[in-house]
Amino acid sequence: DSTLDVGTVSFTARAVVTAIAVAVATLVLTGVTGFILDREIVPRLQLRPGAGYAVVTFTRWSMLIIGAALTLIALGIDMAKVTLLAGALSVGIGFGLQNVVNNFVSGLILIVERPVGVGDVIERGTLSGTVTRIGIRSSTVRTGQGAEVIVPNAELVSKEVVNWTRSDRQRRYDIDVGVAPGSEPEQVMRLLVEAAKDVPEIMAHPAPRAMFKGFGDSSLNFTLLAWVPTVDVGLEAQNALRVAILRKLDGAGIAIPFP
Repeated sequence: DSTLDVGTVSFTARAVVTAIAVAVATLVLTGVTGFILDREIVPRLQLRPGAGYAVVTFTRWSMLIIGAALTLIALGIDMAKVTLLAGALSVGIGFGLQNVVNNFVSGLILIVERPVGVGDVIERGTLSGTVTRIGIRSSTVRTGQGAEVIVPNAELVSKEVVNWTRSDRQRRYDIDVGVAPGSEPEQVMRLLVEAAKDVPEIMAHPAPRAMFKGFGDSSLNFTLLAWVPTVDVGLEAQNALRVAILRKLDGAGIAIPFP
């Protein structure tokens, strides 16, 4: 067989062809397997949102890593030398590519442990939105305004993240209302609860509740606590709640004071 010399390493033509065939087969098999999992198998498993994405992503990366190792073996490269080379490079990686490696490891943590998954509604600092993609280095969060924000995976693993849909998609909204001094607190609380019950998006269980929060400079302050079955209807529910509250208070002759 003819040989190909690369520095001090020689490869036979047969080994090169075999390695290329293994690499191509790995790519094709990974693509086909990912497609079948994503379109046929995962939708039938009834997994929680984001879990199917994690399964498909982890499977693809596992197959690619195994395929890369098999390609090197097909070339006739001693894996022990590759291990030594990887150990030598790890020092340089630790200094020069520390953030990249950190994000890579964080991506694996997100895929395996799933503290945050695709479809989850999260809040981190001033950023709030829905996770649309979890990659190996970074993830994508789509805000309510439609912006796509690229967040390094390390930010989602090492810092505090509020996940509004970790266990379920229910959410409680607190609507603050101030009324004129002299209003009857019991009447105001009753009207607030009635307003919530008039909104279709509000859940009957847990039932909406109204609380007398305290005394303002020119108002009596109340808070309406109401649950929605899914955070996806949150904006519509809050808007409908405020309109219903205003109508109830106006109908009862209760004014909302302004400084």
